[in-house]
Amino acid sequence: MKVKKNNYWMPAGDSKEKPKVEYYPAPGLHFFIYKGKKMWATQTKGDTKCIGWENKPETQETIIIMCYGGSTALIRELIDEAVVYSMD
Repeated sequence: MKVKKNNYWMPAGDSKEKPKVEYYPAPGLHFFIYKGKKMWATQTKGDTKCIGWENKPETQETIIIMCYGGSTALIRELIDEAVVYSMD
């Protein structure tokens, strides 16, 4: 007689895969270094509005990224890298 092994009851901690971690900065002004350049990011939380058919409350957030220089190429690289990372 074969016994079927059900894995639905096993705890998720037994997995050998690294868990996915998401980092959410707190509202305010943040400094960081990206490719050797000092950058600033400000995050502000706006009003909570009910949107969609279900009237689900959503909080509007704004993130502004700044650095010294006349070109936006470095900021574009940072955003493109973040988009590629989030797609993985």
